[in-house]
Amino acid sequence: MSDGTERSASDQTSAAGGTRRAIELIRAAHRETDALFRSLDPAQLERPVFTGEGPGWRVRDLIAHYALWQTLAARSAEKMASDRMPAADEGLRKYLGIPEELDELNDRSFQDWRDRGVEEALRELRAANDRLIAAIEALPADRFLTGDGPEDFRGWQPGVNHLRQHREHIDNALREATQP
Repeated sequence: MSDGTERSASDQTSAAGGTRRAIELIRAAHRETDALFRSLDPAQLERPVFTGEGPGWRVRDLIAHYALWQTLAARSAEKMASDRMPAADEGLRKYLGIPEELDELNDRSFQDWRDRGVEEALRELRAANDRLIAAIEALPADRFLTGDGPEDFRGWQPGVNHLRQHREHIDNALREATQP
């Protein structure tokens, strides 16, 4: 039979493993996304893409879009480390005090990045991903993990799932380019 201290140490080891797994998921998603964008030629990057974010988006515009949301996730993790936790019904924008609606925030980022180069956007995404990982590494596991599964962590949506969601849009845009 173990005492509370042993269970606590076991729980800490399990939590640390959960954090490491989550960080590896975020890193793997970034590597995959970066490799995808770097594999595309200029014409593919300029392909129109339907994302649900608004008209005029090109495949390349998703790079800065991802960077925006990973930066917001990093800011959220940084706030969780030094401030209160978000309320159960409090979304990312509300928690960070961002008054813009989702579509307005996405459109502002789209307009800000529209004329910038792909390499600059990829550097921004790399910096956002690095910031997100550093912020998560600084968080105690009880402020980051939300359950025992590999996808049960704050930051799942912008860190991993968001990349997966738009991948379908990218694949569709590229497929449309090859159809007669």
